[in-house]
Amino acid sequence: MRELITRALSGLVYVGAVVGLLYLDKPYSLILFGLFGFLGYFEFRAMFRKKFKIYWTSLLSIIGLCAAYWYEDYTALVAGTLFFPAIFLALSMEHIFTKGSEHSIQGLGTSLIITFYLAIPLSLAGTDSIFDSSLILSLFILIWCNDTFAYLTGRLIGRTPMLKRLSPNKTIEGLLGGILLTGVAAYFMFIYIDTPVNTWPKMAGLAIVTSIFSTLGDLFESGLKRSAGVKDSGNILPGHGGILDRIDSFLFVVPAAAVYLFLVAQL
Repeated sequence: MRELITRALSGLVYVGAVVGLLYLDKPYSLILFGLFGFLGYFEFRAMFRKKFKIYWTSLLSIIGLCAAYWYEDYTALVAGTLFFPAIFLALSMEHIFTKGSEHSIQGLGTSLIITFYLAIPLSLAGTDSIFDSSLILSLFILIWCNDTFAYLTGRLIGRTPMLKRLSPNKTIEGLLGGILLTGVAAYFMFIYIDTPVNTWPKMAGLAIVTSIFSTLGDLFESGLKRSAGVKDSGNILPGHGGILDRIDSFLFVVPAAAVYLFLVAQL
C-alpha cells in the first residue's frame, strides 16, 4: 500500500510540474526541457558507465543544439544545423584518440545516441515556430492516454506479444486498443479543449502518430536498458524509475509530430 501511495504521489508531482511549467509558457517551458536534457544525460551516462565512457562533449553538444534552436534567430538556426557534423567530428576525435579508450567505436555510437536522442526532440519542442506550449501539452496528454489505454487493453484482452525480447508485457491488442481509445480521447480534446490543431481529421492523424511513436519510444528505451543491464533508467521518481522512463515516448513523438504537422500544413 505504501508503495502504491508513493508511486501515485510521485506521478502527481511529475504531471503537475509538466502541466504547470507548460501552462506558464516560456521561459518556464524551456526550464522543463532543460531539466529533461540535463537529468536524461546523467541517467544515460550512469546506465552505461560500466561499459563505455561517455564524455562531457555529449552534454555540451546537447546544450549547444538546444540553445541554437531555442534562440530562433536565422543565423543561430544555421549554426545549429552546421553543429551536427561538428558534433560528430568532436565526439569521434575524443573517443578514438583518448589514451586508454577501449571499445572506441561502440563508445562513439553510444555518445552519438544520447546526444541526438535528447538534443533533437528537446530543441524542436522549445522552438515556437514548430511547437507552442499548448501543442506540447496536447502531445503529453495524448501520450498519457495512449500509455493508460494500451496498458488496460493489454491487461484485459492482450494475447499476442508485440516484441517479446524488448518488452514481454506489450501486446498487439494493447497497441491497437491504445490507438483506438487515444483517438476517442483526441476527439473529446478537440471538441472541449482549445487545441492548436484546427480540424478534426488533422487531430485524429496526430493522435495516431502519437500512439505509434509513443510505443516505439517506449520500446527503444527498453532496448537501451536491456543493453545496459538495468531495470530502470534511474530512481528520481519513486515507483516510476528515472526521467528517461517518463519521457521516452515524448522523445520519439516530438520529431514525428513535427514532420506530420509540416506535411499536413502543405495540404
